[in-house]
Amino acid sequence: MTKYQFTNYRKIDGADYKDKRVWAGPWLKAEQFRDHEVAQLRAVLKEYGIKGDDPFAIPCGKFDGLAEVPLERWTVTEGGKPVFDVWNYTDSGTVFHHGGTDIVGVFVQFGGEFEDEALAAALEASRKAAKAADPSASLPHSFT
Repeated sequence: MTKYQFTNYRKIDGADYKDKRVWAGPWLKAEQFRDHEVAQLRAVLKEYGIKGDDPFAIPCGKFDGLAEVPLERWTVTEGGKPVFDVWNYTDSGTVFHHGGTDIVGVFVQFGGEFEDEALAAALEASRKAAKAADPSASLPHSFT
């Protein structure tokens, strides 16, 4: 059994970029998320390079391709207790301590950048186990 469990999967669909009305409006709405998720999402968008004071007021077309893909979120638990929040967007993602905005690590395409390599390896083993248990699960590419 792996140390961590990926739970509470949420998917926010990408916007229909072919519909100009949708593309001109905001993609994300703060009311879709809990308070700590709003703070994390602001950090995610900043990490991705989205500029602006209020990411929830930015039109889809200004998201530089990000709005075209699903935004995915998991809670990672240890012994049933939430310990991390993982956000996956395009082929990248960010790992936070649960409920906060402290970035534990990031992953880009097929590798991660974590100060704690043992943590990255444990998350990767848990990711692989979750993917093996449910091949249809959409999970980050790799933490290591």
